[in-house]
Amino acid sequence: AVEKLRGGNGKGSPIPAPALLKGRGGKADAPAPTVPTQNRVRLLNRVVSFYHQTFCEDPRAREYLKARGITDAATFENFQVGYANGTLLNTVPEEGDVRAALREAGVLTDRGRELFYGCTVFPVFDENRDCVGIYGRRITDGEVNHLYLPGPRRGVWNHLAIKRSPTLILAESVVDALTLYGAGFKEVVPCWGVNGLTEDHLTLIARYKTKEIYVC
Repeated sequence: AVEKLRGGNGKGSPIPAPALLKGRGGKADAPAPTVPTQNRVRLLNRVVSFYHQTFCEDPRAREYLKARGITDAATFENFQVGYANGTLLNTVPEEGDVRAALREAGVLTDRGRELFYGCTVFPVFDENRDCVGIYGRRITDGEVNHLYLPGPRRGVWNHLAIKRSPTLILAESVVDALTLYGAGFKEVVPCWGVNGLTEDHLTLIARYKTKEIYVC
């Protein structure tokens, strides 16, 4: 994708943003999914902070990203990249409100296991720097490699790019977006996977009047 963007005129052929919005049936003004409660937001903030600390201490997720060409420590800090190595439960009482809240938020499964165990974790923050979504990519390929919090996909990773630049690069995944970001293409945001362009994306594109979008 990086070479494709660098070829020709430097970025390939853009899609005018109004055409993208029109293609979605003019739904850019539709309401976003229900806003999480403040208690859930605070809980997710604590979880992703713990996962980021684990990422800094346990080298396995950094080695996975290094193999993908993603190595910049400042980027890891800025986006609070994390790693779920199974130690979260060591910090939580076996019974009580916290564990129940983690289950309700989807961080723990119904069986009480960490949903993102074995994943590099990518928090998605809103404009208040609160975590509203989490994407996990397993560092060892298995039957399921991409994990998300249950419920509607909320938020846009690197949403400030939409605010800062009239030109936008739309990548398929967070890892793809990080690769482009590390190559100098800072105006990049990912979808939530294939067909993962959400109303949150479209609302921000409409609000900040994005002019052109390059799809990778």
